[in-house]
Amino acid sequence: MLMCAPAETCQSIAMISSMDEEFSFKQQNAWRSKFRSRHHDKAHEQTTEIKHDYKGRTDIFRGKPVIIDRQGELEALIGRLREAGSFAYDSEFIGEMSYVPRLCLVQIGTTTEIALVDPLADLDLTPLWELLADPQVRKIVHAGGQDMEPVARLLGRPAENVIDTQIASGFARLPYPISLQRLVLQLMGIKLGKGLTFTHWDQRPLTGPQTRYAADDVRFLPAVWNELEPTIRAAGTMDWVQEECRAMCQSIPYQFDPEVSFLRIRGCATLDARQLGILRELAIWRDAAARKADLPPRTYLRDDILIEMTRQAPGNEEKLLKIKGLPRPIRVAHTEAILQAIREGAQKPVTKPLEMRKTEELPRQQFQTDAIHALAQTLCLGRGVDPQLAITRSDTSELLTRLRRNESADDLRIMTGWRRELVGQAIADLYTRGGELRVSVHAQQVRATPHSGEML
Repeated sequence: MLMCAPAETCQSIAMISSMDEEFSFKQQNAWRSKFRSRHHDKAHEQTTEIKHDYKGRTDIFRGKPVIIDRQGELEALIGRLREAGSFAYDSEFIGEMSYVPRLCLVQIGTTTEIALVDPLADLDLTPLWELLADPQVRKIVHAGGQDMEPVARLLGRPAENVIDTQIASGFARLPYPISLQRLVLQLMGIKLGKGLTFTHWDQRPLTGPQTRYAADDVRFLPAVWNELEPTIRAAGTMDWVQEECRAMCQSIPYQFDPEVSFLRIRGCATLDARQLGILRELAIWRDAAARKADLPPRTYLRDDILIEMTRQAPGNEEKLLKIKGLPRPIRVAHTEAILQAIREGAQKPVTKPLEMRKTEELPRQQFQTDAIHALAQTLCLGRGVDPQLAITRSDTSELLTRLRRNESADDLRIMTGWRRELVGQAIADLYTRGGELRVSVHAQQVRATPHSGEML
């Protein structure tokens, strides 16, 4: 005979489970806060103010930053930036504590001022997001993908006219990626202080080291771009730089996409069609649960645990208990939702990613791919472009697989935009029609040019 617990008992159990889950996440956030605090304190103990030698440059603002925490001040700043037509931009987030990273500081710099905008004050930042989306005003950033995310998320359209100096350096005979500190040292001989990326950006008032570090993140960007721009224009690759920066702004994942986001989960590449269907449904469940708990999805439940649940596909609570690492509060609160996601996913296999996976290369094909990839890298170096920015070995392998099968390759990354112009078409032509690659070195710079001739 099946005995049902009284309604009050069920409500009590649900309440305890909810409290247990909430307590667990509070513990996690408390631990993360302490972890950040330890880094904050350690960084401040080691940080000493560096007196910069500006080398007589007039495109570097040497004054102290001003704090913007009033709406009128922000609007006046935006007016000046529109008039200037160009400015440097950076921002500081705390991303491990909430579903949407908490914006704590915005840094803006020109050759005549540096402003630190306080998003924690009572400010409407919409005019600032509109400015970042304005194609008439140039924005200079360094590794600025995450800094542009609020624009797409809050306005529903990407930032425009953005120059990322990390991307630009990859087109200017410099390595990609490269830190701002190394780039400033290489281009101007100025040594910046140690960074404070993992610190309490949400504390007020900001400390002296925090203020100096935040200001230096934008202080040198106009001068960096002034150094890079002539080299890029001389190489004739300005359009390529702009295309890649535009792609960066347009590809920022600012919202969960149930049809795509699960494919970014680490470990999904080895799953079969049925397992991919399960993973998709589990990812949908995790995103909704993490949003409700106000935690990043990967913090709420790690990718490796999600993959393990996908592989084992438990059909009941007893088997779910055997999933290593699954937190008890999540299991208690979400057992039925997890099991339902697994059942639904198993009925909806995902086949398209499987069709896109490259086949395993035979030994001779592997050697051929390695050889042609080396040619592709040489072509990149010959135009002053870091190969890491342009092409991966997987790109080369995918292209050659299509060519071996006499299939169109026009949808591949290497056969679109500037990558096709730089290297994709040349490699395709060399492979299908034969030819040679002439390489020379002048003034310690590599030059590479494809020529018709003998078969590769």
